[in-house]
Amino acid sequence: MPAVGFYNRFPSTQPKSSRLGIVKGASDISVKAISRNLVSREGRADFDYVEKRAPAKIEVYFSNSKLSDSVRMLEEERILVFPEDHVDFFPDPRLGVGSQITVRRASSVLLNDNGQSITYRTWGKRVGDFLAEKEIELGEYDVITPNKSALIEPGMTINITRADDGIQVEHFYTPFNVVVKDDPWLPSGKVRIKEAGIIGDRQLKWRVVKLQGGEIKRELLEDKMVSQVRDKLVSIGTKPVGFDGPYKDWINEAAVKYGADPDAMYRVMMCESGGYPYAQTTHGKYRGLFQYDNRTWSASGWGDHDIFDPYAQINAAAKAWASRYTKWPNTSRICGDLGR
Repeated sequence: MPAVGFYNRFPSTQPKSSRLGIVKGASDISVKAISRNLVSREGRADFDYVEKRAPAKIEVYFSNSKLSDSVRMLEEERILVFPEDHVDFFPDPRLGVGSQITVRRASSVLLNDNGQSITYRTWGKRVGDFLAEKEIELGEYDVITPNKSALIEPGMTINITRADDGIQVEHFYTPFNVVVKDDPWLPSGKVRIKEAGIIGDRQLKWRVVKLQGGEIKRELLEDKMVSQVRDKLVSIGTKPVGFDGPYKDWINEAAVKYGADPDAMYRVMMCESGGYPYAQTTHGKYRGLFQYDNRTWSASGWGDHDIFDPYAQINAAAKAWASRYTKWPNTSRICGDLGR
């Protein structure tokens, strides 16, 4: 039976699969997976002590094993080593006479990084050395306790509180004014929105840093106008409606829609057809309320409707008014121009 120093810390009931340890957050590999050159076969290990290296905890074991392979010797003696530990054999196991095994242990620390706990093994002398060794970066406003200058102690806990560094956008809205004007061409009681209002929108973009729920910094990144405020323009009709006859509501509706004179439209309609939608001349060339011929009707914008449809005839006449089409055949002389 081989004699092993401090063997009582590694009971023989320990499963073989757990003889070699893995430290989460270190390198996640066991001695089996790393290059065997990391385990020195020379008389001593070259540890290159420098100022930033913490003092090692040294464990010494003795083995009478005849195995010439250092890693297999560690397995046989159930000596648990981690990737960060330094192991030295003397004499070299290849001599087959047994070895004194010296294990220099890296310090074990628990890092609580913003609520996530990870165990590391380190050779850093101070907390700052440990962060550099493990390439753990701190933000400008992150807080670490103990601070970077604190000495590493085996089993210590290091806490990092991360600052929340994000973007915040604010909007400041300016309501538009409603400008109301009288429109003498619009029938009395009618309302027309000439221009929709636009709400002014000023946008501020901030960089906001928070730590443990409290705001510690606010920096303005952008100040711009998304939209300029614009007044809403409303017209209210003041023109008296002087007629009362057939199709009064449709004529007023079309007049408001196209900007026509409802009185003139009514006068021309009664002159042309007497308000009868199926009226037509004896030769059949002119038809409807406003006596359209086929060519003019097709070009009216309502030509896809039946020429005898009174609603279509009224809207076509109002649109013609807005387009400054001002004369119907023979109507100028009898009824007056359909225009301003």
